[in-house]
Amino acid sequence: ATYASPIAPGARAGAMGEAYVAMADDATATHWNPAGLGAPPLSSSWLEFGVPADFRPLTALALTSGGGGSGYKSYDVWAITAKGLARYDYKKWNLSEEFSTKRSDQLRNIVRSFFLTNDGTRLDAMTKATAEYNARMTFDQLKQLREDVMKAIPKDYSAYDGFVNLFDSLETAYYECRVKWDNVGEIRKLLDEGNKDGNLTEQEIDRISFAVEKARSRFINETVEVPYSAAIPGELTVLASSDRVLFVGSTEGLAAFDGRQWRLYTTEDKLPSNHITAVATSGNDAWVGTDSGVVRFSNLQIIPFADAAKAPTGEVSAIGANGTHVWLASGGQLYHFDGQQWQTTTQYTVLMDDTPESIARRFSLYGTASERQDFQTKFHELNASPETAKPQSSAGDTPAVQQSSIPPSADSSAAADSSAVTDSSAVGDSTMTASTQEPMTPQAPATSDSAATMPPRPRGLEAGSVVTVPYVAKLRGRVNAIYVDPRGNTVWLGTSYGIARFDGDSWQLFGYENYTSKGSETIIDVIEAKGRTGERTMQESVDALTDINDLQVNDLDSGQTIKIFHNPASSPVHSIDSRAGKVYFATSDGMLEFDGKNWSRADKKGMGRGNTVEVLSPDHGLWFVSNRALAVQSGGRREFSFMHVQWLPGLTNDVYYEFAGYVHPTENWGTLGGNVTFITYGTSSRTDAEGNPLGDFTSYEIAFDVSYGTSLSSRLAGGISGKVIYSRLAPFGAGLERGRGIAWGFAADLGLIYQMSNRLKLAAAVLNIGPDISYSDVKAQSDPLPRTLSVGFAYLLKDTDPFRITIAAQTDKSLIGVNDSFRRELGQMLSSVGGEFSYAEVIAFRMGYKYDGEDPDNSIMTVGAGLRLLNWIKFDISYIPSNSTSEAQQNTLRFSLSLMP
Repeated sequence: ATYASPIAPGARAGAMGEAYVAMADDATATHWNPAGLGAPPLSSSWLEFGVPADFRPLTALALTSGGGGSGYKSYDVWAITAKGLARYDYKKWNLSEEFSTKRSDQLRNIVRSFFLTNDGTRLDAMTKATAEYNARMTFDQLKQLREDVMKAIPKDYSAYDGFVNLFDSLETAYYECRVKWDNVGEIRKLLDEGNKDGNLTEQEIDRISFAVEKARSRFINETVEVPYSAAIPGELTVLASSDRVLFVGSTEGLAAFDGRQWRLYTTEDKLPSNHITAVATSGNDAWVGTDSGVVRFSNLQIIPFADAAKAPTGEVSAIGANGTHVWLASGGQLYHFDGQQWQTTTQYTVLMDDTPESIARRFSLYGTASERQDFQTKFHELNASPETAKPQSSAGDTPAVQQSSIPPSADSSAAADSSAVTDSSAVGDSTMTASTQEPMTPQAPATSDSAATMPPRPRGLEAGSVVTVPYVAKLRGRVNAIYVDPRGNTVWLGTSYGIARFDGDSWQLFGYENYTSKGSETIIDVIEAKGRTGERTMQESVDALTDINDLQVNDLDSGQTIKIFHNPASSPVHSIDSRAGKVYFATSDGMLEFDGKNWSRADKKGMGRGNTVEVLSPDHGLWFVSNRALAVQSGGRREFSFMHVQWLPGLTNDVYYEFAGYVHPTENWGTLGGNVTFITYGTSSRTDAEGNPLGDFTSYEIAFDVSYGTSLSSRLAGGISGKVIYSRLAPFGAGLERGRGIAWGFAADLGLIYQMSNRLKLAAAVLNIGPDISYSDVKAQSDPLPRTLSVGFAYLLKDTDPFRITIAAQTDKSLIGVNDSFRRELGQMLSSVGGEFSYAEVIAFRMGYKYDGEDPDNSIMTVGAGLRLLNWIKFDISYIPSNSTSEAQQNTLRFSLSLMP
């Protein structure tokens, strides 16, 4: 059989001399090595990146597009660290941006351009901070060196005044990045050596003078590092991103970075305050909360709210935005923006037998009697006017105002009967529970005085009536994060007291259970017996339960029912996001996930326990962040690949090869793939024994391949392929043999890839394992499949943005009839070597060489190039030059197209 002839799919592989068994990182891996489906970037696998000790703790993280790579590496990673704002490039954490300079450049102009400011005072401060960042010593240390030198030089020295001028010039050069620091070190060295005998000689003074003069440069340093901290004064508070724009909040303003320039916004730009407390982004909009209100950003322009919008004016603790749905927490209230106004209330359609207390119970978050009483007070105030409560009517009807007043509460003085809504599943040894309207601390009966101060009773509380209700009586604890469901009808709150959810009709508080006191207990006794969650101290635990349960004293009465910590969902929450139908919560007790029914720990790379600070779900992957490390799900990459080539143009013009492949990652159990390979050998003429023509026929072969790859360990990936082969060499048999020149066959491929280091991959694959293929009834004439062992490596020689250089090598050994001498077997190997140079993963140039040890005349040289557009379309070409050794393959051009939706 001629199936799997030496035509390899993928112009990229072809340009690298077909040294591809260890590369195998696109859809052609289904041909080269199915283990490539189990490794990044094709697989959905988890990777871990550590945070250096001197950058810990990491407290916030944000991603912006434009990283230059693919998959998760297409993002720039920004974080608030112990050293300030830092950018991670997947190799190291950077506190600054490096600029290559020209001799005519001035530091002040570089800073002005990068930080986009013309404010002279701020520009001076930024320039000074940049100069100090690039210096090897502080300005005070330089001044001390000056003082030490001037003290050692006699004042009657003839060039004493010259020394003063030299040091004046050196200090000026300090803030212009024109200091040669090696020469400054020489000044100190010469001074120390000269002072050993107590006095400097004139020759030693001249040497010092020469060193001081040489320490100045006429031109700015060849490279200058501009620290991010220079753009952001004050203490960093929040971090957020919107595609390519990074927002950094501090106690002294908001900084925005669009990938090229920074800009600082303050109250002079109409911010309510310079103290930024929260930022949320959605599309081109950003919502910025301060300690004195909120504003909207659109295309980096501040849009303040008009008075009619009724925006909150207090401290904003958290904002959540998803499309047109924006929610905000401020002053214990939950606000919703409807496009015109900020609302703390919603419309509720009254059900049969509803009372003010039953509605209060429905909208109760913590379940205390005092909370329900507060809710009812607000409810009465909102619905006191009869015009505010009207029955629903069909289109065209005129609604009639109900005349009956809302009846008073049945009994708001005692703990009413309650019900609990429960979602639970095992989480370690505990259960996560969502509960509402549970009995709490009994309250004193309402007095006649309190009844007299009740607002006027609202009218129209009948089934079908629409009334106005507050979202919540009052939020307790600090709201740290808000996540808005894409449909906008569910809002998750991450608070210092745990996780809460509002679906528009009712609240759920997760992570707590009811506990009934047996008497003679304090809240501390209960916490010690039942435990506390996360990293809370005992005092923090007492404060949390006291606040949630509205306790006035620490002593509990016998039979008193309170909420207590039950599982990690009651831990302080720092961040919330969702992906693939699951909602993730970064808490002080680990990463949690909720799939709509069940809760569990999201224990990826150890993130299921311990303090986690951030969860992000960009287009490519999922990011879990602790204060010590990043755990990143590569997300996998879907890819279609197509190739067309006219083969052996030096011999014929009707031999064509076609390839189509596809890979599809799954969330949890590996990557699937497949391909179809077709080759036509052109048209041939048939003759009889005497040479008389009997007509023409076409020969072709086609194979269908299904592949699977998965991660076997943190470094090892494995894969397997199964294929069905149809070979149609001729529609008739040869001579007197029975059968025709048509045959079916099947085979399998096995492969492994081992990630030796971040730069080196080793790989091996055995291809076309299967029985011989037969075209006739004579088994002795069956043909073996081209069973082959391929072994190779790929090494990332250089990986410095935006350049990347990779080299690869491979050896192929036929496994058919392995019975020759060892020396001859070695001589029958095919050896390939190739290299790839890429710029920003947009343009690539490649070269390779394939050596045939058994027939050197079949050796070939290859060249090629690639172009990537819009981050999801890739064109590749490869070419075998006319001076290649193999005449039959000279001038072969391969073209392939890859789509990565």
